[in-house]
Amino acid sequence: MDGKRFPARIFLLYILFYSGQSIYNTYLNLYLTEQGFTKAMIGAVMSISTIFLLLAQLFWGIASDRAKSKNTIIKALFGGCAAVALLFYISANYLYLLFIITLFSIFFSPIIPLNDNLTLELLEGTEWDFGQIRMGGTIGYAVTVFAVGFTLKDQYSPIFWMTSVMMLFCLIIASGLPNVKKSQVKKGKTPFMEIFKNKTLISLVVFNIISSFGMNIYQSYYPIYFASIGGTSSQIGIMMFVSAVSEIPFLLVARRAVQKFGVEKIIIIAGLVTGIRWLLLYFVSSPTLIITTSLLHGVSFVGSNYCMTTFINKTVPADLRATSHSVFAFIGTFFSRIVFGYLGGLSGDLFGINNMMLVSSMVSFVGVIIFMISSKKLEPSSEDAETNCSLQ
Repeated sequence: MDGKRFPARIFLLYILFYSGQSIYNTYLNLYLTEQGFTKAMIGAVMSISTIFLLLAQLFWGIASDRAKSKNTIIKALFGGCAAVALLFYISANYLYLLFIITLFSIFFSPIIPLNDNLTLELLEGTEWDFGQIRMGGTIGYAVTVFAVGFTLKDQYSPIFWMTSVMMLFCLIIASGLPNVKKSQVKKGKTPFMEIFKNKTLISLVVFNIISSFGMNIYQSYYPIYFASIGGTSSQIGIMMFVSAVSEIPFLLVARRAVQKFGVEKIIIIAGLVTGIRWLLLYFVSSPTLIITTSLLHGVSFVGSNYCMTTFINKTVPADLRATSHSVFAFIGTFFSRIVFGYLGGLSGDLFGINNMMLVSSMVSFVGVIIFMISSKKLEPSSEDAETNCSLQ
């Protein structure tokens, strides 16, 4: 791969995938609400489907590290998503939708960690930073969620064929990527437990687990609450558009910011901004002001996500990278979807989503305190220092 030429195909892949993600993730629960399901029922769907997803996520991660070509795995996932998305049209029965959501998640959810790993390996030895490529996802997400919000007109069944088309395009683009073969990673198998010896990484994982509480409630249930106070599908699209666009400034300076300030300060800032964001959502009720708070997303979410993703590829042995991305995605998914997904839906029915944003704010601030305490006990390793991602 030419180290100086901009990797346009990878950039386009991010545009297309996050376009599909914006459609499915933003509007799925609104579709389920349209079918008459309560927030508790939706939470149960997410929790039950995730049990199977977790096993699949580990399977796909290990398979990617062991496959002759990692591209084969990612293409299989895109193809599976394109096919399964169309099966949503067969029935709107609750148990059937539970099955299809589970089946779709088995192919869909592992794509982000495995595609990030594939991208980081393709970028090795080039002058391009992951943040610059990931910005393609931001652009795709922003433009698509905005356009689709106006197109749907509060009717959400078209989201599945739209998602299928995007995944099919992803498959076509991925088929033209340079192969990342097993021979490209260093020989010799590194013990699986090696990934748990990095205390800095474990500290980041714990922080992400705590942060996922509020993010899960926001992504899964807040659009439903927003619609209940008069928000339309077009306004929901605008809200998600603003969230996505707000990522661009950080992604443009991400590598320099981490090199200058270190992971610890970036994570603390992200956590504090997250807490402030959820707190503002508790107090404001005007759709315009709610949309304005989405500007904070660019620091609150993407800051911690960027640190986590790049830190893994810079500190974990090459033959465990895809597995590491999948394992930590597994851990995060378990808490965000099984634990927080069901509890969030149940609590939303009992106390209201608005009140749960106040709880989310408190949880975020507690997460920052826990991270600050744990990070003080960590001594940055020489390997971390060499990658400029150590705690400072």
